[in-house]
Amino acid sequence: MRVAALFLYAFVALPALAAEQNPERTSEPPPDAPTISADVAPGWHFVGLPLVSYGSDVGLTLGGALFFYRDVAHHPGLQQSSTLSLSWASRGPRNLDLGWGTPRLLGPIEGRIHLHLSDDPRMPYWGEGAQLGGLSVPAGYGTPPPEYRYHDRRAFFAAILRGPILGSLGWHVRGRYLNVGVPESSALLITSSPPGYRGGRVLLAEAGLLYDRRDRPMATREGLFLSASGFAAPFVSGVSDFAFHGYNGTARFYVPLWPGAALAFRGLYDHKLAGLPWGNKSDHDAVPFFERMLYEGYTYDEGLGSASTIRGIARYRVAGERKLLGNAQLRVNLLTLHLAGKDQEIGVTGGVDAGRAWQPGYEHVDGAGVAAGLRLIWDRAVLLRVEMARARGGDQALYVAFGEQF
Repeated sequence: MRVAALFLYAFVALPALAAEQNPERTSEPPPDAPTISADVAPGWHFVGLPLVSYGSDVGLTLGGALFFYRDVAHHPGLQQSSTLSLSWASRGPRNLDLGWGTPRLLGPIEGRIHLHLSDDPRMPYWGEGAQLGGLSVPAGYGTPPPEYRYHDRRAFFAAILRGPILGSLGWHVRGRYLNVGVPESSALLITSSPPGYRGGRVLLAEAGLLYDRRDRPMATREGLFLSASGFAAPFVSGVSDFAFHGYNGTARFYVPLWPGAALAFRGLYDHKLAGLPWGNKSDHDAVPFFERMLYEGYTYDEGLGSASTIRGIARYRVAGERKLLGNAQLRVNLLTLHLAGKDQEIGVTGGVDAGRAWQPGYEHVDGAGVAAGLRLIWDRAVLLRVEMARARGGDQALYVAFGEQF
């Protein structure tokens, strides 16, 4: 689909989608956030939206989302929300996502749950050590050749609670369950036989601290966001097949340059270790290969590679039990329009991404890229990015995505 059509969609989309695009939103709205008008009728409201995006690694993604929301009693500007979305990628996953969240679950405690079902007949497996430097396939190659892909089916469920401690300091706890099936393997995956190559289940618990001084969660102009957490995944017969633990740390800070312009930085470190720090060693002490692609923390996600981590690098190309990620961006607003009673901010962005991953017994692998593009923000709630990227020693990649990279 042409970029013009995507911009048209951004202009007609409703800001209700913002709750899905910013799962780490703060418990209270920032001072300049749009508030709910007093004449909104009580009860649940409904919005249906088409979804269109593009990435060089997964191709064109089409789908739709249903969004249900209602005001939180006695807290103007806060909403409880539920979402249902379906998506299909021309060169990758078919996804079903269900979400629910409320900023006032128990007093000031925020709660969220997320269910993700995926069927991906072209899931990449690049070999042990990620093999970034040892393959003839370019680092930015989108859809992996047949020998480097397998059929992955997974169910992912996560629940998270967040609450205050003092001022901007807070806490979070999270539990997640992942069940991965491999209905069709690849010759490389069978030959390598990493832990979990036939699939498996993981039950994980996490606890951590947060420090959030951002002026607003969407299109942040200044502030600081810090998080640190520890997690453990025990072996539980019939429920969880592996035992491992680890740590995660994230830092994001934003520096205003002039009105409408800011520098944004992110640093992330994630480390998973086989076994648990307590108890005896067992045959189940292992980090399954499909966990090398995931990082934990309050802003948990997948990586490294593609639109949200290292642009220009194919998804999951930089993978390992230990991961390090860094991003730096310049974000500039060039023009602000006022159509349909809402603000539309149009600007440009440019930046660099870099990451490194380690797998025990192998040399580290790393990747880096540069990216630049356009950004459009609707009513400080929905953000559309259209970006071109090039990896070091790779090809150009195109991304059309919703929401900030970080």
